[in-house]
Amino acid sequence: METMDDLGAKVELGRELCLGRLLTASCWTLALQLCLLIGWSAVLQSLSSPSSWSSALAWWHPPLLILALVSQALFSCNDYLIEPQLNTNRLKIFLSKFSFRNLIVLTLYTTLGTSLALVYTSSGGSSAIWLPCEGDPSKWCLQEERFFLILGGLFLGTYFFLHDYLLAIRSFKFPILQQCKFTQLKSRLSSVVTASVRSTSAPVSVYVTAYYVWGKSARNVFCWLFSVSPPDNPIDSFFSLLRPSILFYFWLVACMVTISVRLTELLFNIWLTERHMFPLTSDSALTLKEALGGNSPRIIRHLACLDFYLMSAKDRDRRRAVFELSQPGGHPHTWNAIKTQCFALINDFVLGLEKGSRPTPEEPPIRLIRRPLHICHGEANKESLADPFRRPSIQHTDPLVRIFTNLRDWSLIKWAEVSHFQFISYFVGELSESKIDNLLLGGEQVMWVAHGLSHLACHSLEEDNYGVMQNDLPSIITSLLRLKVALDRIVKQGGLLKKSPKHDEFSFRMRNAMRASVKRSIYRLAIHFKMYILDLHLPKEIEQQMLTFVAFKAV
Repeated sequence: METMDDLGAKVELGRELCLGRLLTASCWTLALQLCLLIGWSAVLQSLSSPSSWSSALAWWHPPLLILALVSQALFSCNDYLIEPQLNTNRLKIFLSKFSFRNLIVLTLYTTLGTSLALVYTSSGGSSAIWLPCEGDPSKWCLQEERFFLILGGLFLGTYFFLHDYLLAIRSFKFPILQQCKFTQLKSRLSSVVTASVRSTSAPVSVYVTAYYVWGKSARNVFCWLFSVSPPDNPIDSFFSLLRPSILFYFWLVACMVTISVRLTELLFNIWLTERHMFPLTSDSALTLKEALGGNSPRIIRHLACLDFYLMSAKDRDRRRAVFELSQPGGHPHTWNAIKTQCFALINDFVLGLEKGSRPTPEEPPIRLIRRPLHICHGEANKESLADPFRRPSIQHTDPLVRIFTNLRDWSLIKWAEVSHFQFISYFVGELSESKIDNLLLGGEQVMWVAHGLSHLACHSLEEDNYGVMQNDLPSIITSLLRLKVALDRIVKQGGLLKKSPKHDEFSFRMRNAMRASVKRSIYRLAIHFKMYILDLHLPKEIEQQMLTFVAFKAV
């Protein structure tokens, strides 16, 4: 019997697994960034004179890139290790955007954008932001072209923080087909580069417009902070900003920054979502049943559910270990532990969907009942006469405690009255769709568990020599049908889809994908067990639903 300390130690092993993958992805990210930087420098400078383009590889550039890339990637990927925060109303959603963690991630994104702009603009010409003035060499003048490009890197970092982190749905993107890491990288590299080049038009246009409006103020503040003179020929005019040379160069820098950010995300996603085979029984490693539990990190649970599905569908040797009985004793301990975690995952998901899709009744505002003072004293006297043996300590409470209790009750009543105003209720009213969206972030886990249970049950007809799964087949069918009914309910609720376009796309896609996946799992069971449905002693309602799948009439 494992203790809580043993379980905690194994959960730490899962965290170490994630950390190892993050560090490996960081190394590959830095290697790709170095290749991009060398290629950029070689294209802009003469290939025959490496000393002219090696300025981009100054001694302080690699540490800056390492610090910015690794910090940004680790903070971003940490969201995949912790549970997502549930915000039940619009006010909480708005306030969550201004958390201290988001401030740190914003700083890292802006540092990454600025450092990449510094590195890529140091190729070609002078790499200094200010140079001696032409009229007075004793003074330093701002080189506004490079200032424009570096400030653009800071803007691009802020843009990607808002577009890809703060306002985006951050979920795992597991490959549809299980392939090796380098095959995934090779197949998705061209699409990432193409999408990055296409997506730079919007931030470039916004930044050029913003620099035309506020560029003079930004330049003056920078010159005042660093005690340099403004340039003789400023570029914040309309025709100066539309010069093809500066626009094209900034577009190239924006493309390189965008490609760098997207490649970092791609590499971390590929390494984190690589399949890991968890042992079924082990005293020192994290087993499959423990990884499926709620104490493990999010990414570990995803990997465990994926491993359970692939084991159930394709791995005959590991399935045989699931069907084995313990010696001595003859109990299916492995299957019992796995099924407990799988049923708990499905049941928690179904209960969450039922609570989230159930309309909350609107309660009328609580009002104070004002009564004359003599009536209150009369009722108190009646109570005291009715119970002459009441203890004085109960009748006479502390005045300070009574004051605080009255203030608390009064504030709660007033808040209930105020929150029913339509304007206030819009911000503090409970959003049932937020609960559903929070559950759908783990929808792939439920899909893989449903497929795994159905595959394992179907293979048990030929491989389960002891009938280990036959006793639990009614429970599997009941759980999957309950899940299908809950998914049907939220798919039909069109009113819950009135959100932002990104939430619409994610919610609509995940709901329909889960519904189709669960139906396939139930059809798989119906096809393999159609001759035994009436012998399973299912509840009448469940049996009728299962017979519709046997007849291929389920909707």
